Amino acid sequence: MTRDMNLREWIEEVIRALDQYERVIFMTGCWAIWERRNKAIFEDEEWRSGWVIKRVRNLIVEMEGDGEERGRMGDESLVLGLTGPGEGITTGRGEVVQNGWRCPGVGVVKINVDASLLKDIGVGWGLVCRGEDGMAKWTCAIQVQEKWEPEFAEAMAILHGLIEARRAGEQKIIIETDCQRVINAVKSRKRDRSDISLVYEDIFNACIWFDSVSFCFVCRKLNKVAHRLAHFIHWEPGRRVWGVDVPLDITFLIVADLRNE
Repeated sequence: MTRDMNLREWIEEVIRALDQYERVIFMTGCWAIWERRNKAIFEDEEWRSGWVIKRVRNLIVEMEGDGEERGRMGDESLVLGLTGPGEGITTGRGEVVQNGWRCPGVGVVKINVDASLLKDIGVGWGLVCRGEDGMAKWTCAIQVQEKWEPEFAEAMAILHGLIEARRAGEQKIIIETDCQRVINAVKSRKRDRSDISLVYEDIFNACIWFDSVSFCFVCRKLNKVAHRLAHFIHWEPGRRVWGVDVPLDITFLIVADLRNE
C-alpha cells in the first residue's frame, strides 16, 4: 500500500520522473498557475484555465528565443536558452557578467558559489553546478561552526567549488561569485603572509586539477541560487550534496534564471 504524500512530496516525485525538458515545462506551468492564483485572490480577476495554458505556451516560446514554437524533437538547446560565451559573459579571470545569467558553452560547466555568515551560528556555503542546458548537475550546501571574516568565507566558497568540481569529475569550469574583492584577489594572484593568502594559494594550486578554469564576478541577482543554498534553512554542520533531485525552492530559482527573471 502506497503511503499518502503531501503536495511537496508529490511535486518532488513528479520532478524525479521527468527529463530536463519536461521539468522546465512542468515548473513553468506551476509558476503560471501560482501567478494566476495571486491575480484571482489579490486583484479579483476571473479565473480561466485557458489563460494558464496560453501563458505556459507563450513562456515556452519566449524561452525558445525566436518566437517560433518547436516540438519535443526540435532544437532543445534553444528551448533552454543555451548560449556560449559572448556579449555579457567572458571566460577571462576577473571579468564581469551583468547581462543576465547565461548557460555555459558545450562541454563546460558553470559553478556559482556564495558564502553566508550566520551570526553566532557559523558559516554556510552554497554551490550549484550547471551544464550547457542550464539545469543543475549537482548542488551543495556546506555548514560549519566557525567565525570568519566575509572575504575569508567568500574565498573559501570558491575553494569549495573547485573541490566539489573535482569530486564530480568536471574538467572545464567557470566559477562565478558576487564578491568582487575576492575575484580581484584571484585575478592579481594575491600573495602575502595573511591567513586568507593561504586560501588563495590553495585556489591557485587547485586549478591544475582541470583542463580550464575561469573566474567571473556577477551581481547578487545572477547568483541567487548559490545565495539561497548558502542560507539553507535546515542548519546542520556538514556537507549535503544533491544531484538532479534538488530541493523544490532551488528548482524554482533555477527555472527563473533560465528565464532571466
